[in-house]
Amino acid sequence: MNSSEFVNPSSRIDIFEEMREEQMSLYNRRSDLLMQLDSMRPTVLDKGFVQDIADKLANFNEESEAVIHTSHKPRQRHGKHQ
Repeated sequence: MNSSEFVNPSSRIDIFEEMREEQMSLYNRRSDLLMQLDSMRPTVLDKGFVQDIADKLANFNEESEAVIHTSHKPRQRHGKHQ
């Protein structure tokens, strides 16, 4: 019962690795958007630029929700229903 295969089967390792990659991708994309906003001088900011960033963040949030909901769904095993 203490074996690595029992405690951390390869399917669980694969699921966690996939989740980690998705979360890192989301984090990096959000950080990029925020750095764009942070790097702009206040005198250059106009309503159009700010609205563009706001729209990108809104789209990002919708995509993030979809990824989070997908990754938290119970996964079915082949031939078995959970």
